[in-house]
Amino acid sequence: VAGLRGVRVQARGGKADPQGYYSLVLIFDSAPMKDIPLSTIIAALNAEGLACGGTYGPVYKHLLFNMGKNEYRIDGGSCPVAEGIGTLHSVCISHPVLGNNMKAIRKICAIISKVVENRDELINYKPATK
Repeated sequence: VAGLRGVRVQARGGKADPQGYYSLVLIFDSAPMKDIPLSTIIAALNAEGLACGGTYGPVYKHLLFNMGKNEYRIDGGSCPVAEGIGTLHSVCISHPVLGNNMKAIRKICAIISKVVENRDELINYKPATK
């Protein structure tokens, strides 16, 4: 997706040497994609065959780690960086979807390109609700 207007890939951490993620994060936060609702972008990518979704927020805020007031594992703390990720126009593609071959990567890039190139159609698109 290098050079595709409106899409960027999550950058590696500044102090990272080897670094891995649970998913590849694409950020659709600049023109021409910033005004398209994230739910519409995800629905369009899914409709083209790319299994992806949005971010799920900081893990420490999930119910699993927040049983009760006295059992809360994060005592009054927060992480502005982790919590800020949820406000980005971000799409996550998991490693199994990415595959381990260039054919899969090319297909994913073609889908992303098609969605971005058809931005004008997305403006009036209303994803089906469940």
